Amino acid sequence: RVHGDVTDFSMRLLNIVVANLLIFTWIIGIIVPMSTYGWATFSISGATAEIGLLRGCVSAAGASTCDELSSASGTGRCPNFYHGGRFVFSLLLISVFLGIVGILANALLAFEIEVGPVNTAMSKVIALSSSAGIALLLGLSWVFYCIIVYSAGCYKRNYKAGYSFALCFVGWLLFSIPAAVLNTMDQIEMAVP
Repeated sequence: RVHGDVTDFSMRLLNIVVANLLIFTWIIGIIVPMSTYGWATFSISGATAEIGLLRGCVSAAGASTCDELSSASGTGRCPNFYHGGRFVFSLLLISVFLGIVGILANALLAFEIEVGPVNTAMSKVIALSSSAGIALLLGLSWVFYCIIVYSAGCYKRNYKAGYSFALCFVGWLLFSIPAAVLNTMDQIEMAVP
């Protein structure tokens, strides 16, 4: 190799490694909001409720109980939590699988490995597609949770957004979008300045 090729390769490698670290950090970071009860909270007269994507907990007078969310409506129930939580959990789970595919594709690129029909050009397309898919699904999950849950009357009367919802948004801005940008830069063979 000539000196210019080594420099170009090292810049590409830097893009790929940083994109992989962003995706990996995002996967670990998105598992936290997926598994916590902090998507919506409610507190009144010493009683608190924390709602996650699939389950909710209520605490009052030193006792607490956690149950799966229900699609039934009625006094004190909000089926929007059930429907919105299930939908967003599905989108986030698909994005985690896309993240794993993106990490594998970036690893193939970093080590310049070709496996079967997956050559370097195909690995670039897979890495770009998966990181763009992650960014899209994470953005859509955030928007759809807003539409399905936060627009519901039962939410507006009693609840407020929790920390898991904020973590999802911060993860989208800090990790998934930059990873997609870095994979795009690798696809068009542009180095980070």
